[in-house]
Amino acid sequence: MAVYKRHFGSLGHAYARIGYKQSNSYRRFNWPLTRHLLSVSKSVRHRLIEAIWERGGRAKQSARGSIIKIDGKLTVAIAVARYVPPAVQLREKWVASCDRMLRRDYTVIVRMDRENKDIVDYFFMPESEVGRQRTVIREGNFAEREPYRCTSFTMLLNRVLSKTPILSATGRSPWRARARVVTGGHG
Repeated sequence: MAVYKRHFGSLGHAYARIGYKQSNSYRRFNWPLTRHLLSVSKSVRHRLIEAIWERGGRAKQSARGSIIKIDGKLTVAIAVARYVPPAVQLREKWVASCDRMLRRDYTVIVRMDRENKDIVDYFFMPESEVGRQRTVIREGNFAEREPYRCTSFTMLLNRVLSKTPILSATGRSPWRARARVVTGGHG
């Protein structure tokens, strides 16, 4: 893909050079919304990494940037669920695309509001509960997704930290305790 971008500017421009006409659905693709949702995903990922470090844990982003590895053990992916307006007589739904090629223990699904501008809540779901390529949250399955729901970022952070092997066993991070011993300070 990088070769096409470097030579032609995009894959779409490469196709246009050989006379291929794109389908209408591709031309109507909402690029501004996609860019916004990608920035939301990136923001949540960075905020989560920073908050884990502030709490004394260790977190780093994978080389591709799609996975967060926490305390060297727990892996978490971030997916954003965009609001999809209902067709005639269908229910409201939020759809998150999930990359099944990514190996992770949990996925944080960030649910957006009906305008896809602001975050409504988060779902911290084990890998076994995340759909093959997409996860749908709607009226019909909301009750079964409720146990994974976090109404705030702080609640999400606490749930993530409770799943790390060290923090869940002791209730506190060993790195912060070591820092106190080394510096001699009281926390």
